[in-house]
Amino acid sequence: MAARPLARGDRAPNFFLPDHRDVIISLYDKVKGGPIVVFFYPTHARAAAEVEHVLALAKDIAEAGAHLFLVGGDPVSELVAPAAALGEAGFVVFDDGAGIAAAYGVRGLTTAFLLDPNARVLARFATGDTPLAARALDAACAARPEPQTLALHPPVLIIPDVLEREFCAYLIEQYQVRGNEESGTFRMVDGKMVKGPNYAVKRRRDHHVVDRDLLDRIGGTVARRVLPEIRRAFQTNIARVEEFKIVCYEADPGGYFHIHRDNTTPQTAHRRFAMTLNLNAEDYAGGYLHFPEFGDVRYKPATGAAVIFSCNLLHEATEVTRGTRYALLSFMFDEAGHKQNTARQRAMTGRAAGD
Repeated sequence: MAARPLARGDRAPNFFLPDHRDVIISLYDKVKGGPIVVFFYPTHARAAAEVEHVLALAKDIAEAGAHLFLVGGDPVSELVAPAAALGEAGFVVFDDGAGIAAAYGVRGLTTAFLLDPNARVLARFATGDTPLAARALDAACAARPEPQTLALHPPVLIIPDVLEREFCAYLIEQYQVRGNEESGTFRMVDGKMVKGPNYAVKRRRDHHVVDRDLLDRIGGTVARRVLPEIRRAFQTNIARVEEFKIVCYEADPGGYFHIHRDNTTPQTAHRRFAMTLNLNAEDYAGGYLHFPEFGDVRYKPATGAAVIFSCNLLHEATEVTRGTRYALLSFMFDEAGHKQNTARQRAMTGRAAGD
């Protein structure tokens, strides 16, 4: 159960609720692309004016390309009239016990959510001077994406609104206040694998997050907003997150990470997915993510958005040409990767004991 209302970037829970025919309606099953409006109300009697506004604007919401769901506490027998008013423009369902309202954090409230086509929260509207339906309609019209044609696209996942802008700024402050160090890479030196700076490959400074409260806050948000998306898109259950790093690429003296893969050494072979989350996309030029195996498309997600991609993919962080780029990085792996890494560590411990 949600302790607070879902916020921008949160995934909206699916539901299976009966409509006026006592037919079970599933949110995820009924949406077919386009924005989603989910209107919650305790009962028609307690929210009559807002419900009537929704019914009056339902066709306009549908014509805007949005899917409409009314979720309330009226029993199935009382849904016939609002269902008739909706027609093909939406669904009205019975939330017995307000369990779904509680999962969205709005039990007992009259409110509306606007979701993106992937059922992530874009906005929540509380009751006020303007009817909820009117505000939801305006937002749904503004949220419709323009069609795009891509000739070639790497298998990457872009997740918007993982972190709020205020928290992104806070992470940059933590990088500056808590200190940072020159970033290194693994390479073979005199027959041994060592890690250290290598400007031929990378120039970057890192802050490794070790503060427990900050780790919990980042990890909790990633678990709620990133891991379910990886499971949906790649059918992979993430078991471990390697670490979180706040990193900095500066135009002066130069910040970059040339073309590489993230799992080509014994120390990194367990990695499955990498996450790059931009913390200040507006403040720098250059600094694109580029996947050369899939053409010359350059990625620069908005502040707070994350790019998830397989550690097997060739990629680079192109040079920052103006300003300073900050990002939150992490590597993730499944249970098989965890077992692989544990076996490697045990083998290393055994070899060290035998020396």
